[in-house]
Amino acid sequence: MLSKLEPGDEVIFVDMEGKEQNYEVAAVEVLSPESVEEMTAAGYALTMFTCTYGGSNRVTVRCN
Repeated sequence: MLSKLEPGDEVIFVDMEGKEQNYEVAAVEVLSPESVEEMTAAGYALTMFTCTYGGSNRVTVRCN
């Protein structure tokens, strides 16, 4: 679950060819659904986001 990640946690993606991409969580933010610019802000190698339970906010995970 994205909401359980914390700064310093490791995130590993494995593609279809088995190649791994390693990232480290830099920040976890809870944003309103209207905060589209903040959610999609550049400057991180990877940004993941999902809805909170009930859909009232967005959990945004920034990784380097």
